[in-house]
Amino acid sequence: MVRDVAFGQYFPAKSLIHRLDPRAKIIMLVAFLVLVFCTFNYAALALVAASTAAIVAMSGVPAKFYFKSLKIIIFMQYCYYYVLLLLIYYVLKLLIENIQI
Repeated sequence: MVRDVAFGQYFPAKSLIHRLDPRAKIIMLVAFLVLVFCTFNYAALALVAASTAAIVAMSGVPAKFYFKSLKIIIFMQYCYYYVLLLLIYYVLKLLIENIQI
């Protein structure tokens, strides 16, 4: 079961990104996160998507490995939506019960 989930696992490859200093990787990660959270229009979002695709291509890691790691993220998203729907249902139920005259 754990082997099926690739999220966070190291994939050995010989690429420029793998040979970089770890401090440089952390600085680039922080800069990329700032860029992602500062995008407010579709052109900037397209630029972020294109740069992400370029980084993935430069890493030398197969696309199958990336898609395999999305399984856990999609599962967590479904769990989040299920809890959110339950919360909305019970909050609305309480509100309707308290509003009745």
